[in-house]
Amino acid sequence: MNTLKTFVKKELSGWKAWEVIRLIAACSVITGVSIYLNDTVMGIISSTTGVACVVCAATA
Repeated sequence: MNTLKTFVKKELSGWKAWEVIRLIAACSVITGVSIYLNDTVMGIISSTTGVACVVCAATA
């Protein structure tokens, strides 16, 4: 668990607070909508990682 925390901290070290909040909010919204629409686990994983990819690419 400690190595995961260190990894995330290093990856997000150059980001502003609003960029991290935007990433968390986007992933939370897409996960919530997917659960509400009774999507499969694979669909939830795919949509969440897709949204995270778009947000990370927009931030770079």
